[in-house]
Amino acid sequence: MAGSPPQPLSLPEEFVLLSNLETGRVHETKQTSYGCAAAELGELALRRVLLVRPKKTRKLGIEFYGGPGEIELLDPEPTGLGWADALVAELVQATATAPKPVTARRWLRRRGSAALSLHRARARGRNRRRAGRGGLGGFSLRRPCHAATPAPCCPADWPAARPDR
Repeated sequence: MAGSPPQPLSLPEEFVLLSNLETGRVHETKQTSYGCAAAELGELALRRVLLVRPKKTRKLGIEFYGGPGEIELLDPEPTGLGWADALVAELVQATATAPKPVTARRWLRRRGSAALSLHRARARGRNRRRAGRGGLGGFSLRRPCHAATPAPCCPADWPAARPDR
């Protein structure tokens, strides 16, 4: 009996795998931590759990989007991902107790290193690694090989983009 297919990686797990060097280290730990926390918000945004609403300003008739971006919870129901459900519960509590809206900037600073540690451990636990020197106990994290089902990597490979099909 064949084993069940591997579960797809979440956005933060993909980010961790892409951020790691062959040694298992990252270029800049602080920036990678913020990026991993941003990937968590991205995963929740893709699942329509939250929205990061940037501040909109108008200067000389042109609209600009920027600023810290406020996090708006859309659907605090369980997602099926343990880490995501814990994160949503934490955001619900933070939005209920904070005098001001929770901003993405403040959230990234608060969550950064915890996000990186969590998703590095999850990637290790899901056996997304290969033998190598140094790094994580003699192993370095890597992206899984999907050679059996390659995804088109450029628009020319997409059926709709090819004029002959």
